[in-house]
Order: sequence, then C-alpha cells, then structure tokens
Amino acid sequence: MPDENKQNAEEKDSARKGPKWQDASYKQIYSSVDVVIDLLKKFVDPNVVGDFDPQSFERLPDTFINKNLSERREDKIWCFKTKNGGEFYIFLILEFQTKNVYEMGLRIVEYIALFVMELFRTGKVKHHEKVPNILPIVIYTGKSEWTAPRALSDLFETPPLSLKPYQLDLSYIVIDVVALAQESVSDTDNLSALVFRLERCKTLQELIDELKRAEIRLAGEQYEELRRIIGTWVFNIVVKRFKEVPQTFDNIDLKDVSSMLAETFDEIIEDVKRKAWDEAWDEAWDKSRDVTQKDLLSKLIKGGMPLEQLSQYSNIPIADLKALKAE
Repeated sequence: MPDENKQNAEEKDSARKGPKWQDASYKQIYSSVDVVIDLLKKFVDPNVVGDFDPQSFERLPDTFINKNLSERREDKIWCFKTKNGGEFYIFLILEFQTKNVYEMGLRIVEYIALFVMELFRTGKVKHHEKVPNILPIVIYTGKSEWTAPRALSDLFETPPLSLKPYQLDLSYIVIDVVALAQESVSDTDNLSALVFRLERCKTLQELIDELKRAEIRLAGEQYEELRRIIGTWVFNIVVKRFKEVPQTFDNIDLKDVSSMLAETFDEIIEDVKRKAWDEAWDEAWDKSRDVTQKDLLSKLIKGGMPLEQLSQYSNIPIADLKALKAE
C-alpha cells in the first residue's frame, strides 16, 4: 500500500491548484473516516448502517484505482467489514455541477463495472469468489434540486413482463445538500451535518456563526488535521461567494478563520458604505447646478456622509465642514 502521508500531501496540493479546488477540498474532507461514519449514521438508511463495523473502515488508495476510474478524481472509495465478516464498499460520488446528471445511474454502473474488473485484475477477488457488495452514494451540492432517476430501471421504458428478468437495475442514494430539511442538518455533533451547514450558508455573517459552532465541535488534538482541511475549504468558499475577500490562505486552521472573516466582514461593510457614498456624491454633484454649494454640503452631512470623505470629495477643510454641521 502506498505511503498515505504522500497521498494526503498530493491531495492537499491538488486542492490549491486549478479551477477544481472545491472538488479537491471536498475529497479531502471525505477522506476523514469520522466524517464518513457520521454521513452514514445521519443521511443513510439506519438499517443499512446497522450492518457496518465502524472499526473496520479503510480508505482505498487512489493508486489502486485504474486509469479509467481515476478520471473521476473527486470520488472516494471506502472498504469496511460487515458484522458477519464480509466486505462492503462505499462509493462516495461527489457532484458539484449546477445541474444534476440525468444518466447518473448509467455512470455508476460503468464505474462499478470498472472497479469490479480491477478487483479481479489485482487478485483482491479471485475468479471463483463472490464480489463484495457496493453502496453508491451521490453527494450533490448543486443549487437546483436533484431530479434525475435514482434507479437505473427508471431510465428505460417498461419492458414486457417476459423481458423484465433480463433488464439491468441498480439504485443509488442521493444526498442533495441544498435541499435537505433544516432539521436534518441541525445535529451539532454530527461532522457531516456540520459540513453541510457550512455549505448551505447564504451570507458571510451566517458562515461566521456556523464557524463558531464548528470550532466547539472540532476542539481537540484529534481533529487538528480536519480543522485545517475544513478551514481552508471554508476560506475558499468565502472567496468564491464574496469576491471582496482576497484569497490569501491555502492552509489555515478553522479556529483562525472566524476572527479573520469577522474582520473581513467589517471591511466589506465599510467598502459597501464607501461605494454608496461615491454614488451619492456623484448624484448630488450632477444636481449641484440647481443648488448652492452650501446647500449641497448640508444635505450630504445630514445624510450621514463622513466628514473625512466629504472633505476628500469637495476639497473643503474638515474644520469648515464641522462648522457647517454645527449650524
């Protein structure tokens, strides 16, 4: 098995480069066994989870996956033992597209077929042995609701009864992050719910509030690496959704992000105010030919424009503006 530290380093490097940084960051998050177990506990059928042995989870190294499979770099494959001693594989298929993939069922069948062939090729499964079961899970973060068929049979016309036994069929689980009910992600102790809440934030202030809760949940040395992964991911999300925030960090602990974003939030507010006053000055200046300069300045002062900014615009000393404000 390849050096896992080397593999993690390569994933971190991938997360910092190119337009697919979010895919790579999510891949790192779901490389954490704690996050994956919490995902299964909260967002998968409890009867299915009941068959898992949580102590047996093992992430398959990317180098195990053949060339065709490795084209889907954002997916993760986990192997675990069932309570009766058998093996089971979980495919975590991460989709960041804005539209859901109608033919996802076919894509998963192709993916599973390639994977099973690889199990045979590498000798992990002998040709006379049964193939372990596979559970495909799609984590979808697009804005539109996932409407693609979740069963392969729904892609095909209904066959005659005589042909039904010969048709392909497969179902997969979809976790539509944006469409999840609020109560389903409210569990502050569940790590996957924590990630989903951060993903669903609509404002910077909401993100700051969620980060405070995340800091409490991820306190402790055992979560140091996960804090850095999520912290870096969060900061990049802020960059993408709030362009006023500069992208200057690619490895930052979650505990340091909240204060940084709070400061940045204040800067954004001030920037918005400055832009608003720029527009107010331009509009007032266009109308100034109909009023005296004194009336114009008085109007802007009463409107709340900072005297320092008004002085900069009008080239009038602040002392004179203060005197005008006192009248």
